[in-house]
Amino acid sequence: MILEFVNCTHALTHVETLAKRKAHALFFCEHSLLPGAIPKCSQELKAYNWTPIFSELDPELGHPTGGVGGMVRDPLRIYAISPSSDTLRGHIHTGRVGFYGVDLGMGCPLGIFIIYGWSGGHASDHANGRTDDLCAAVRAEVELHDIWLCVSWEI
Repeated sequence: MILEFVNCTHALTHVETLAKRKAHALFFCEHSLLPGAIPKCSQELKAYNWTPIFSELDPELGHPTGGVGGMVRDPLRIYAISPSSDTLRGHIHTGRVGFYGVDLGMGCPLGIFIIYGWSGGHASDHANGRTDDLCAAVRAEVELHDIWLCVSWEI
């Protein structure tokens, strides 16, 4: 089983590149898809036997950016997991963090967290603190479950 984690910058612009990856499951940040573009991108990926899932975009910015998600090849199944912790639940609609499950078959689910951190954290305490808050929210969620921690983030 090959899992990949990428920053796709804009999923619709790079849909063919994403679709031709050799992975069985691919998780990404910065899909940058407006809600109206999600069906088109999903349809193009499905033509390559991928099933995608996309989060909302970052609502704070004045242009379409952010968004996390993943995609799996048939016959795998991907789904969003509703957070149990109030901390992660408060961040889930920011386009900066996602919690996804992949059904690997034979009763073996895989939980994946995707974090799209704030740019400039190396030079800005504010950006660094916001990314730290996302990581703490994931940690709080992990503590409520009997799961291993697998996190991908882009800063």
